[in-house]
Amino acid sequence: MGGVDMLDNFVAKYRITVKGKKWCWPLFVNFIDVAICNAWNLHRLLHGKELDLLKFHRGAAISLLKTTSDEESAALSCHNSVRYKVMVSF
Repeated sequence: MGGVDMLDNFVAKYRITVKGKKWCWPLFVNFIDVAICNAWNLHRLLHGKELDLLKFHRGAAISLLKTTSDEESAALSCHNSVRYKVMVSF
């Protein structure tokens, strides 16, 4: 079984499903699926830990959903200061 076949098999196991009318959503979701499977494969190769794909999917989703108030407020203040600097420079 080649690399592409294995990747297709891993993506098909826990495929993200999104119902939408736009044609770009399936492409975007497939890109995310492939990126997560490749990251999982690299994690297994580098760390040598047997972490199953479902746990890796869940861990990636949870880490993306978690935000701390300090990071969020710092990002917002940075964004606002850049916006005002650009507005003032005109």
